Amino acid sequence: MAVEILSPSTAAFDRGRKFELYQQIDSLQEYLLIEQDRRHADLFRKNGEGLWVR
Repeated sequence: MAVEILSPSTAAFDRGRKFELYQQIDSLQEYLLIEQDRRHADLFRKNGEGLWVR
C-alpha cells in the first residue's frame, strides 16, 4: 500500500502523474490519499482485472 498525505501544493501531482507511476508497480494493490486540511480520504484498489477502482 502507498499512502500520500495531500497538501495544497502537491495534491494535483499526487492524484495525477504520481498515481500513474504507482500504477506501473505490479505488486502495488492499494493507494490511499488523505486530505490534510479536511476529514476526507480516497482509497484506490486494483481489482481482479487489474483496473484501479475507488
